[in-house]
Amino acid sequence: MAVDKRAARLGALALVSVILLGAVGTRLWFLQTVERQSLQAKVNNGQTRTQQLLPERGRIFDVWGRILADNRRILTVTVDRSVIRRDVNRKDLFTRLSGILNVTVEDMEKRYDDNRYSNFLPLPVAEDVAETTVVELESRSEDFPGVRGEEDWVRVYAYAPLASHVIG
Repeated sequence: MAVDKRAARLGALALVSVILLGAVGTRLWFLQTVERQSLQAKVNNGQTRTQQLLPERGRIFDVWGRILADNRRILTVTVDRSVIRRDVNRKDLFTRLSGILNVTVEDMEKRYDDNRYSNFLPLPVAEDVAETTVVELESRSEDFPGVRGEEDWVRVYAYAPLASHVIG
């Protein structure tokens, strides 16, 4: 006599599916209620970027109202250090950048090895770059990963060789 085992199989399948759905539901509940604050903090940290803005130094005038010291805006091209950690990536990116920025690969390598530049901040590879060059680099981000143009200010002295160290 053959016993129909379809009902037992369907019952076992139903039991396994209920257990699995219960496990998924429990995990979703845990993520939504218990770990919500820590996960939201991770998301917020990933969405925001802190950009340090240096205060603009004021103009210095003489008695007759002539400007002795002023500020000038320049654009600096920087490269994210995480992109250029490997030698192959660094040489490839520096080679592509050297043609656009008119800076030799050796000069960029010297800057990479120089201790004056922090290992935790983007590496400045060229200063006082034309705005059209920065726009071109940033618009081709797939060709130049990690390359950004940043705005900086430099101090300009009208009578630089004579009195800049006294005024400054």
